[in-house]
Formats: sequence, C-alpha cells, structure tokens
Amino acid sequence: MNTTTLAQRPLSVPLMFLLGSLAAIAPLSTDIYLPAFAMIRQDIGLAAGEVELSFSSYFIGMLIGMLCYGPVSDRVGRKQPLLIGLGLYVVASAAITQVDGLSGLVCWRFLQGLGGCAGAVLTFAIIRDRCDLSQSAQNISTLILIMGAAPIMAPLLGGWLMALAGWRCVFTALTLFGVLLFIYAFVVA
Repeated sequence: MNTTTLAQRPLSVPLMFLLGSLAAIAPLSTDIYLPAFAMIRQDIGLAAGEVELSFSSYFIGMLIGMLCYGPVSDRVGRKQPLLIGLGLYVVASAAITQVDGLSGLVCWRFLQGLGGCAGAVLTFAIIRDRCDLSQSAQNISTLILIMGAAPIMAPLLGGWLMALAGWRCVFTALTLFGVLLFIYAFVVA
C-alpha cells in the first residue's frame, strides 16, 4: 500500500481512543492529586509548600522528556519509545504509593513526568504520520477537546478517590491507568 492511500484513511476508533487517553495523561497526572496536597503533607510530615515541589518536578520531567522522545521516535519508530515511556510512568506511579518523604515524592514525580510525556509527544507525531493535513486538523481538535476535559474531571476524580481510600489510592489509580494504556498501546499501536 502506498503512503498516499495510507495517509488518507481515517484513524480507527481504537487508535483514536488510545491517542485520546495518551493525550489525557499529562493533565490527569497533574490535576488528579491536587485535592490530596494537605493529606500528603500531613501523612508524610512535610512543611507547608513542600508538596508543591512534586508538582514542579513533574513538569521538569515532562520538559526533559519532550526534548528526547521526538528525536528518538524519529529514529527508532513511535511504538518502542511510547512503551518505554508508559513503562516508566507505571513504575514511577507505583513507587509514589510507597514514598515516605519529600525526596522520594519529588524524584518519583519527576520520573512519572518523564515517562508520561511520551504519550503527549508521540500522540501528535502518530497523527501526523498517519493522516493528511485535513484529517490531522480534525483529529488534533478532538484530542484538544479531551485534553481540555481532563483537567476538569481529574480533581473531581482525585477528590473522590482520596475520600474513598486516601491519597495513595490516587496514584494507584494512575498506575492502573498506565498499565491499561501500556497493554492497549502494545496491541493497537
């Protein structure tokens, strides 16, 4: 099949679902634990303002990852860096459920951002690879809608999870989300 025919085919529903979920990782991972700041501070004995360092470290990890995933995926393909990033995201999310101090929280959040940004970077690259200009615009606008809904829903979900089982449950949910995305990406991408 030539690339012109491939580029003009619409993306499949399973692939769009995967891309939408990948696009939601960053806003979900940053906003879902906002309601738990006070509980985290109290549980692991942090001073006022220290939990916020984990928020910043997540974005620093994302920044560094964004500089790396694009060039690497241009050389080796999209799937391998995506799976490595999701694997790192899962490990870091699971590790956060076990932290007992500020340094662990900040370091694991950094690695969570480094891994999670693979989805954000590669989502748009996958669309550009598989769609013509018109379809790219349509698919990206759908992803922007999902990315806009995630920060609205994430604090509500985080507050509910926190009330249900504490702040560590929030990161357990992110771990499970990452595992499901990893499996789905392995099958679909």
